Amino acid sequence: MRNTLKLMMGLVLLCGLMLAGCQPTTGLYLGAKALPATVVPLPDALKAEQHWRDLYVRVDYRIQQQGNRLTATGVFSFADYPQLNMARVQDFKLKLFLLNKDQLVVDYLDLYRTLGHSLRDGMAFSKTLEISPEVTALSFGYEGDFIDDNGTRDHAWKLPKRHF
Repeated sequence: MRNTLKLMMGLVLLCGLMLAGCQPTTGLYLGAKALPATVVPLPDALKAEQHWRDLYVRVDYRIQQQGNRLTATGVFSFADYPQLNMARVQDFKLKLFLLNKDQLVVDYLDLYRTLGHSLRDGMAFSKTLEISPEVTALSFGYEGDFIDDNGTRDHAWKLPKRHF
């Protein structure tokens, strides 16, 4: 009887842990404020092919909107800094943040994720998503790990700020 009770409690605990691990993490950046230098008003983003660059990445992209559907297509590549200073990328995620009028994140997605990819090649992306009427701007961001010739890891990120 005592062993059965322990087994049942262990199973309940295990099921609870498994369910907690399945919870979506899509709320991680919701409500965070985008860095002003990364914000592109939606009307400007829809005009033609656009370019966004920073120390680690270059993104050549086109945004098209049809009703409440937004399509982001383009190519991202690593900028000169990681190409000159790092040997390889270990894990890297390029993100697209959808912002409201206050430049707060209302939705986001990974445009591209690369694991162990060359630092020299361009990587094409194409994503379509539904947007809410409150979306007035967008912002790119990223997070990732690079490794140099000595095995030293460099963690890089440019993400909206949770506390502002």
